[in-house]
Amino acid sequence: MKRFKTASACLLLVSLSLMPVQALAGQVMKTTIDLRLREAPTTASETLDIIPKGTSLDIFSTTGNWAKTSYNSNSGYAGLKYLAPTAQSRMGVVKTTLNLRSAPSLTATILRTIPSYTPIPLYEKSGTWVKTVWSGTIGWVSLNYTKPIDGLPRMKTTTNLRLRSGPSTSYPILKTVPSGTSIPLLTTSNGWVKTWIFGMTGWMSQRYLTSVKFPILRPDVPPDWIIYYFNAKMEWSHTYPQDYHYGYPELDSHYRYSDGKVHLTFDAGFENGLTAGFLDVLKAKNVKARFYLTGTYLRDHPTLVKRMLNEGHQVGNHSWSHPDTVDLMADSIALVYNDLMRWENQYKAAIGQSPARWYYRPPSGIFSERTLGLVHWMGYTTELYQVALRDWDPENQLSPEVTLESLLNQTKQGSIVLLHVVSSSDLEVLGKYIDTIRAKGWSFALP
Repeated sequence: MKRFKTASACLLLVSLSLMPVQALAGQVMKTTIDLRLREAPTTASETLDIIPKGTSLDIFSTTGNWAKTSYNSNSGYAGLKYLAPTAQSRMGVVKTTLNLRSAPSLTATILRTIPSYTPIPLYEKSGTWVKTVWSGTIGWVSLNYTKPIDGLPRMKTTTNLRLRSGPSTSYPILKTVPSGTSIPLLTTSNGWVKTWIFGMTGWMSQRYLTSVKFPILRPDVPPDWIIYYFNAKMEWSHTYPQDYHYGYPELDSHYRYSDGKVHLTFDAGFENGLTAGFLDVLKAKNVKARFYLTGTYLRDHPTLVKRMLNEGHQVGNHSWSHPDTVDLMADSIALVYNDLMRWENQYKAAIGQSPARWYYRPPSGIFSERTLGLVHWMGYTTELYQVALRDWDPENQLSPEVTLESLLNQTKQGSIVLLHVVSSSDLEVLGKYIDTIRAKGWSFALP
């Protein structure tokens, strides 16, 4: 799998989560009318120039309902409501019908209601709100109901393909998209895909599109659109999660699979002498598993890690030191990115190469949409779990009988099962658990 080059000295030094308005430099918009460029952000100020309709402008910052920009060597202000997004704009999409409000608050006046799956430009962020413009009206929407377009699932055209204004061949053609073009998937309808490309929204026949899996070639530091993922903390319970909590499959995050098999995984933050025993049982039963290891475990126990790999198991990223990544993300995306990259560098130092497949499990099952968005951009599949126990404390173990009963009661076909290599009870019952599952006619496999 192709991944971006590893960052070294040049890492993100400023908190992206606290990004000032000036960080919008590079946003590109186009004028929808012949527009006055004014000296100051007010209609009472002097007109410096007239910008023709359809002109693309670099946006430096926003002040109220004005955008700071330049035209013909004059620096000034243009009305945001008369600027439309282009292909280079920082864009999001609303995930549901969403109220556009006059201020970043649920008590603010509702100006308009934006239909679901509508692309919107992302101007400035204030807490969990973002300023945008839709249908000529400037306002604020909740980040909880938006998603950055750059983080959406993508598809690629397999031929020169027509972009239409609606989901059928009876709608007008807006553009012909060249073969091999990557497009974001906003939503689907009866074999058609709604997308955003060339600065416009349109529909393309899904028959001539193929899926594209992250990562595509990317820069060495996280893109600033990651901050437009919501950072509300979610904690994946050690008890069986409810089916409505689906785990963000659009960000390649899963807590179960649909293949009908059982998937064994193990978490390891430290070693207390039991890992070799787990490997012995797995080898005797001919079962392959995935081990989620911290960077400190990789550093301290390279021999055990090499044995895992030599015996056909896989190793996933469980962070460097098991932090609360959502709290870190609130301070700086760079802190989480650096933690994950430190793990990758330690893996390469211990093994001599990168993992064959990139898997991630959030420490303590704590994550947010933003943390999943970051690891998805980095090329990881996130694995949560459908089966888990309170087994992580060596001094407070369930009895072997309760452990086995709980595992068997929770396991379903497709389950991802989480065990901890510090658990003596897990080790004692592992062989019997495998035999009992197989007696049902089920099998174990890596996805």
